[in-house]
Amino acid sequence: AVLDVFETEPLAGDAAVWAHPRVMVTPHVASLASRRARAKYVADAIKAFEDGKLLLNSFDAVRGY
Repeated sequence: AVLDVFETEPLAGDAAVWAHPRVMVTPHVASLASRRARAKYVADAIKAFEDGKLLLNSFDAVRGY
C-alpha cells in the first residue's frame, strides 16, 4: 500500500506502518508544480476570495474533508 493520509496526523513516529515491509508512507505531494504554476494557483485563489467565489480545496466540516 502507498499511504499519505492518516486519521491522526502527523503520523506518530512509532506507528507500525513506518516499518511495514509492504507499506510506503509518502507526504501530501501529488505533484511538483513549477514556481509559475504555484504562483498562478495562489493568484487565482486570492482573486476568487476577493470575488466572493468558492475556494478550491476548502475544508467541508460536514463532509469531514
